[in-house]
Amino acid sequence: YREEWLKRNVFDKIKDKFDLIVLDSSPTSGRLVSNAMIVSDMILSPLECSTNNFKNYARTRLKITKKLEELGAKDILIKHIPTKLTNTSISQDIYKVYQQIPACSIKAIKVSAQMEASTFRGISIIEHEPTGDAANTMREIVKEVFQDLENSQLKKASIPQIHKSPEVNLNQAQL
Repeated sequence: YREEWLKRNVFDKIKDKFDLIVLDSSPTSGRLVSNAMIVSDMILSPLECSTNNFKNYARTRLKITKKLEELGAKDILIKHIPTKLTNTSISQDIYKVYQQIPACSIKAIKVSAQMEASTFRGISIIEHEPTGDAANTMREIVKEVFQDLENSQLKKASIPQIHKSPEVNLNQAQL
């Protein structure tokens, strides 16, 4: 596979030198993204707490799952991170539905002036406002992600299995 180029020529040569390697990519299905997926232990996928993203969740999840199967990488975890949570009732209701998805973070990244400012400045929220609520939420999400990775590694070491989470039927979800 051409998709295994990054794994063979880069990742396999450096993976033992690091505890964690983060590859950030655009949400496309090109070769670079395929390379990133095949070397991953986990894919983090943002889920905006908005009606448009809510309607597209199932299709996006299916697309990621099919791509992983095509690459022969079925044991990669998919973790969804709710983002752009607002105080509107629809955003809060969508977040409640997302919380029913087993592969979804229990914490959400809220829309805030601090988040906007950190994005504008090109720095993390933790660098921008280390003691703020948004930074604390980000730390909690990172801890949750690391815990999921650790649990996955323990499962892989004891019993080979495919990690698939049950789906929530978003078409039947009550908002």
